[in-house]
Amino acid sequence: MNLARCIHPDLNRLVEFAQSLKLPMLGNVDPYDDTRFNRMQMSLVVPELRMLADSAPEGAADAAQELLALTELVDAKPHRYLVFIGD
Repeated sequence: MNLARCIHPDLNRLVEFAQSLKLPMLGNVDPYDDTRFNRMQMSLVVPELRMLADSAPEGAADAAQELLALTELVDAKPHRYLVFIGD
């Protein structure tokens, strides 16, 4: 069951930007397979998203803002995940 999703057109651009910065969490999102972050990992993902929201190119920064909103849903209850679905 999906609680919410981000289909921002610059989501891939955001991940590529995170990879170029070699970020330890978002920089390792697999474009070809699913990447899942749990509640415990949110303590590392959220600061990366905040930094990207401030420093990424415009469209990618907007995607980071949308993902930040989703992280609040992940943190609200156990057994929720932020999932990046690869191609």
